[in-house]
Amino acid sequence: MTGSFDNFESNRSYEDRRAGDPFDDSHLTRRGWIRTSYNYELPDGTLLYQQNRYDHPQLAGDKKFLPSRPDGFHQYLFGVGERRVIYNWPAIMRAGPGATVFVTEGEKNAKSLINAGLLATTIISHKWTDECVAALTGYDIIILEDHDNDGKKLASIARDRLSKVARSIRVVPCTHLWSKLDVARAQGMSRQTTVMSTIGFITVAT
Repeated sequence: MTGSFDNFESNRSYEDRRAGDPFDDSHLTRRGWIRTSYNYELPDGTLLYQQNRYDHPQLAGDKKFLPSRPDGFHQYLFGVGERRVIYNWPAIMRAGPGATVFVTEGEKNAKSLINAGLLATTIISHKWTDECVAALTGYDIIILEDHDNDGKKLASIARDRLSKVARSIRVVPCTHLWSKLDVARAQGMSRQTTVMSTIGFITVAT
């Protein structure tokens, strides 16, 4: 994982102070931070909240996060609110129990797998609520473990929570997975096949 828990805690401190206030990220965007928003939706596609990720072109590897949610009046507020759901929930619901779902650390990684034609999810701020866990009942779960200590800790937490409801569960290291996806994209190969074949040769922890 790029970054650290300290980075997340710093972001959360600002988020907590502003929770419920009208959303405003101009203090970042006016300094060159580029926002990418990831939607967290209910199964019917209703937007519940967004995770807004900020990257700076001159600060490689640094990132910031500010979640926001609609207030029902065409405006957005700081924070997630009371309810937490899994990312990409509508697609996972459509696939149904028995499907294979990748659990990643962060929305950017999940989106990369989704773009490769795979089912993938994550949770906001690393918090596995009961509803998030229940949403993956009956699925075959592959947890992608980042190579650093934080990544291993988060993968272990996810495995402990999801093992109670998953049809099957595996934890696999993803150190080289993203570079293989880049190669597949450049060579016009199927990224879905690349991911599955790569994982097939990895020694996994069950």
